[in-house]
Amino acid sequence: MWIDYQYYKDEYLLGREPLLQEDNFKFWATRAQQLINQRKIDIMYPPDYLKQCACEIAEMLYRHSLAPTAGSVITESNDGDKWTIKDADSKENQRSELIAVFEKRLSHTPYELIPYPFRGI
Repeated sequence: MWIDYQYYKDEYLLGREPLLQEDNFKFWATRAQQLINQRKIDIMYPPDYLKQCACEIAEMLYRHSLAPTAGSVITESNDGDKWTIKDADSKENQRSELIAVFEKRLSHTPYELIPYPFRGI
């Protein structure tokens, strides 16, 4: 596994309050690494790029696991007023957020990682 809880706390969060606790961190970090491996991009980026990406994806997956299931209906009442909200946390939203994380963390390829024939030389 690329990241451990100490890296998550010290290097990714930089003093912020952790969303993931140590007892469930390995599960979410492993899932994040699997998603990165599926895209076969792990050999193209330096370890720090991948570690930051994996931390952000792990948090995203955890947040989505806490949300109501896609398509569920939430009904609430406040002093006789009732309203219904359809859950917006669908699989499509999760996919869009995942793509946004990949673009944010991995779209800026350092020059030295571009294979020589493609450097424009």
